[in-house]
Amino acid sequence: MSVIYEPTEVEQRIAEAIRSEVRNRLDGESLSVEEAASRLGVAPVGLTSLLARKWTFEEAFRIASNLDINFAEVLSDEAA
Repeated sequence: MSVIYEPTEVEQRIAEAIRSEVRNRLDGESLSVEEAASRLGVAPVGLTSLLARKWTFEEAFRIASNLDINFAEVLSDEAA
């Protein structure tokens, strides 16, 4: 018997906040697509695909860690 895990609303909001932060950094040019892709171990086109879909909480945490995004800071901004 398999169990399907459904993320909580909080996990979805956190993942979206991290994804938005990555987009903001790319748009603000504080992070290049090539650098971000390299640090995540994907091709630049893979980064585009990654940004186009929803992330799991675990993916968001890994991406934030690899891109030196302060997870706690993003969460506090989201709460405000």
